Amino acid sequence: MDEVFISCKFSLTNNGDMVLYTAAVTGKGGSIVSWNATTWRRVASKLITRDNITAFNVSSSGRLLACGTTQGDVLIMNSTSLQVRKIVKKAHLGFVTALSFSPDSRALVSASMDSSARVTVIEEEQKKGMNMWIIIFILLIAIAAYFFIQQS
Repeated sequence: MDEVFISCKFSLTNNGDMVLYTAAVTGKGGSIVSWNATTWRRVASKLITRDNITAFNVSSSGRLLACGTTQGDVLIMNSTSLQVRKIVKKAHLGFVTALSFSPDSRALVSASMDSSARVTVIEEEQKKGMNMWIIIFILLIAIAAYFFIQQS
């Protein structure tokens, strides 16, 4: 399987290690490859899209990756798991030529050969566990129960 590397970016992991991300095109589509920048060994590789990747970037926090495709799609991924978090199908009429994250990683700007630019807002990942509203509801029930018991 031949790989053609399209773009690469260095970044830091959560534990401070240097990593190199490369966007590659294979016969099956576009993939992301991560490399340990100390040993230069391939850490992970994952097919992200069936389309060819034409643009690639890493957020300043190092937590997010973004790819643009020949079909004008924009994909945002978690850098650790390489799981796609968001896909904007047909974000552009032509292939994506550039991607840039905002400094706080809450937005991604994409540009295309169709002379358009698009801002995609990136929502924070929902934390697993109890929702804040559930906690507030339980506290209100506990307070009401306390006052009911005090009245009796």
